[in-house]
Amino acid sequence: MLKITYQDSRTGRETSHTLSDEEVKALETDVADVVEWHLNAIRQKARQQVDRVCEEALADATGAILKPEHRQQIAAVLADRGILAPSVKHLPEDIRRQIVSLAAERASEIG
Repeated sequence: MLKITYQDSRTGRETSHTLSDEEVKALETDVADVVEWHLNAIRQKARQQVDRVCEEALADATGAILKPEHRQQIAAVLADRGILAPSVKHLPEDIRRQIVSLAAERASEIG
């Protein structure tokens, strides 16, 4: 049996899920480490969503996702660093985090 527990560090809420011995054995026929595979799947999904949020935020000219002044600040930082990113995958990690944070802030302001 394998018990996986998550804790939301913002709320303290804890959630647990248990896989039966049979489920674990079945997974082990395909993956070497069930827990590592699980964590990798979550990280991969998070990376995909960061890319999606960044792509949508930078493509949006209406200001619905990023305020115009935030877009200008991000562009200025990239220019100061001499970074020309052909896609969001080429953006520095700190810029990607900033875009996601600003987009989430904007979403909570709007509704």
